[in-house]
Amino acid sequence: MLQEKLEQESLAAQRRRIQIVVGIAASVAVIGLTYAGIVLLRPSDVADAPLAAQTTPEAVPKTPQAMPEIVRPAPVVAPDEAANEAARDQFKIDLAAFQTALEPAVTHDDFARWDAAAQRRILDGKAVAISLFSEGSYMAAVTELAAARTTAEQALAAREQAFNDAFAAAEAAFGDDNYDAAALAIDRALTIQPMSDPAAALKQRIDALPALLAKIEDAAVARVENNLDAERGHLEAALAIDPGRSELAPRLAEVRRLLREARFAGHIVAGLKHVEARALTSAQGALDAARGIYPDRAEVDVLDEKIAGLEIELLIERLTRTARAAALADDWATAEQTYIQLRRLAPADRDITGALARAQTINQLHARAARHLAAPGRLASVAVAAEAASLVDAVAPMRDESPRLAAQADALAGLIAAYGVKVPVRIVSDGKTNITVRGVGIVGKITERTIELRPGQYTIEGIREGFQAVLMRVDIPPGQADLVLEIVPDERI
Repeated sequence: MLQEKLEQESLAAQRRRIQIVVGIAASVAVIGLTYAGIVLLRPSDVADAPLAAQTTPEAVPKTPQAMPEIVRPAPVVAPDEAANEAARDQFKIDLAAFQTALEPAVTHDDFARWDAAAQRRILDGKAVAISLFSEGSYMAAVTELAAARTTAEQALAAREQAFNDAFAAAEAAFGDDNYDAAALAIDRALTIQPMSDPAAALKQRIDALPALLAKIEDAAVARVENNLDAERGHLEAALAIDPGRSELAPRLAEVRRLLREARFAGHIVAGLKHVEARALTSAQGALDAARGIYPDRAEVDVLDEKIAGLEIELLIERLTRTARAAALADDWATAEQTYIQLRRLAPADRDITGALARAQTINQLHARAARHLAAPGRLASVAVAAEAASLVDAVAPMRDESPRLAAQADALAGLIAAYGVKVPVRIVSDGKTNITVRGVGIVGKITERTIELRPGQYTIEGIREGFQAVLMRVDIPPGQADLVLEIVPDERI
């Protein structure tokens, strides 16, 4: 709108100048014509008129008199008109720059609070410049606007310097922990530039300074009292209030390190005590806590080894109880397997080695006795019966430790005795057949004969010339009586 107004005022001034020039030119023309009329009507010309009238028409030519030529003067232009026209364009440029670069800051309420008189002078100077421009005094308008610009720049620079000085004073006082001076300085800075983000941030830190200084003092007292945990809390609170207090960070890091060391040492000591008390779970918990603080420290390895040793000891004790309980329950198979595990854990333990040997012996005797009891007929063999008898003798020292084995031995001894009593067997034949008891001996060609055989399974063969041989398989149980066998081949070849 201002630009359009300036253009309109400029056109009106130009029209006024043209009207003035035209008026001057018309005045000059009128003056010229008047002067020419006076010359034509001079007295000499009038005096000569009768003489001229006396001449004959033939002596005086009858041509019309020529009118004098009117010379129109050029438009009058002032000597500084060109410069004034140039100033017109310059003013537009300067005014746009003023409105863009300076006027927003000058018209702001913050600047008015800073220097209202300067604001009025600057804006009044701008208004005068615009008025001069409207009147066509372009050079004067440029000069007036330049003066307003200079005043604005100087006032803004002074305001900026005042802000910087106040801000620097606030920073210095804050650095010295001088709350009162810092608060006054930062308030002065914010009065000059209320929208300054750095000043607002500094004010926030300054406002928190009393609480911060109190926490720093508390931390110092805790340090004197060697209360690391309290000192850590106060330092953390101080840094929470003002994270920019980097000078507190090294001490906080050191306090945290000392606390970690103390916690670590406490876990190690507690773990060792738990090992001595054979509290495996508690010891493992202390080890885990210590490892969580310093996993690579030698103390962790030492405690780990002691816990591993305790774990083996407790496992040995548990397995030993299991093995002994199995032995008492006459479950020597379980006892043997448990003692095998124990020997792996403690190969040099003589008690474990002896207990394992005893369990293995009992289980071996169990197996041997079970085989004889499963095939009692083999006891008919003298050799087998002798081996079974030695087994019964071997069980004797183990009878109290394994009632089941003792029962097996008793049953086997009874079978040995039963199979040791020979049974009379009466063999009847035709006197022509040669009879043999395989594995025992020849009976011969008989018609009737009684022989004695140990209980068991036998094969009796009868051979007669011209007849098919006869094979008779017989099972003689212990205590058998009145056993008669007739062997007569009756199938001819």
